[in-house]
Amino acid sequence: MKKQSTKMSRAVSQLEHIYNALNADFFAGELPVPIVTVQSKPGTYGHCTTSKVWQRKDTGAYELNIAAEVLNFPIEETLDTMIHEMCHLYCRENGIKEVSRGGKYHNGKFRVIAEAHGLTCVPNGQYGWNTIPGDNLVKVYPKSRTE
Repeated sequence: MKKQSTKMSRAVSQLEHIYNALNADFFAGELPVPIVTVQSKPGTYGHCTTSKVWQRKDTGAYELNIAAEVLNFPIEETLDTMIHEMCHLYCRENGIKEVSRGGKYHNGKFRVIAEAHGLTCVPNGQYGWNTIPGDNLVKVYPKSRTE
């Protein structure tokens, strides 16, 4: 049996395409293009840096990370994670303080932004509001893009 492997560069390229499509469809193309990374992040699905930590020719760029473990999850969870992190990026670009406690607590401002961008939010104890894949835009999005 032939061993299947995925090149990380291909996975990142696909995530960049997903980011661009979601940016166009959910954020009217207003978000800046981040550097998309994939790395193992036990206990979390992803992160978005609080500032532009990467340098490009004339400007900086945020880092938007999708945990390597998420790549094995159903596409709805990957999309949920991507939009979740894009909501953080939206807040950072618009001066909205959506987190506290070292970035771990998602407050009501995060909930409003996330729900406005198609996500389902649920209370999550010490983490405030969190998003979950649900019967929402993210759940039907992969099908609607291909029709």
